[in-house]
Amino acid sequence: MLHGETRYARSRRIFRETFAVPDVTVDYGSMEAWANAHRVYLEKVRQQQQRQQLLEQQMQEQLRLQQQQANGGIQWVELVRTTVGNQQLNRVVPYPPPPPPPHVLGTVRFEAASFIRRFFAEVVDFLIVMFFKLCLLLALTESGIVDLNEYGGGYDEEQDVMQFIGLAQDLLPIEIICKVICCIFEGIFMAHGFLYIGVGQTPGKWLMGIRVISCHDVSEAEIPGYIDVHGPNVISLQQSMKRSFMKNVVVNSLFPLSTAAFQVHNGRVFYDVIVKTVVVVDL
Repeated sequence: MLHGETRYARSRRIFRETFAVPDVTVDYGSMEAWANAHRVYLEKVRQQQQRQQLLEQQMQEQLRLQQQQANGGIQWVELVRTTVGNQQLNRVVPYPPPPPPPHVLGTVRFEAASFIRRFFAEVVDFLIVMFFKLCLLLALTESGIVDLNEYGGGYDEEQDVMQFIGLAQDLLPIEIICKVICCIFEGIFMAHGFLYIGVGQTPGKWLMGIRVISCHDVSEAEIPGYIDVHGPNVISLQQSMKRSFMKNVVVNSLFPLSTAAFQVHNGRVFYDVIVKTVVVVDL
């Protein structure tokens, strides 16, 4: 035993020597820095406990619903069999009772998605959509539906402005079709996920590590950058469709007036408030 070594320090030293664990002692420099680090550690532990409790509640709820559905199906089959066996065809067979409403979760603390993360996620999604539009335009041009040769040539002073107006009119239906298709794909994508991209994410959001979830309300937490989400849940297909159409058709069509709509507060913009969603950092 080293001179001046406490029992706790000796236990730590023996544990590191036995299991070849490196020493992770950190010099925080001041008690304030140590307190802040300890506060962040406790917050992470609390979030982990909340996530574990949330998963356990979801599993219990799913088991309960499956058991109720199985019991209801058996009762329904027995009722129909009894009715048909007794030849009581004039008797009205009731429908099975509707399933109970889903269990509403409590309050969970998340890290709110910053404007920078949401901006770069939109940039990635925009580039993917732009590539899709160019492929669609190329296909229409090759099939002869749209002829871009008549609008070719560089801009000069003698070029008729009506050519640009005509080009815009010809491309307007294509733009509308692309927006509608992109809205539908984004809504389905966010509601069901695809491969490594989970529910509530697009390729851009997946790369930036953020996710859209459903909620009843959001309040600011004591720790800066964190929010308390009341009633969190996965985003539904109806919510994702509404959110996609409001963002891509309504908001983006009003540029540059729509820049005011992208003011992020507690991980939400105005259409998140309407649809009851919030964008958080992925767990």
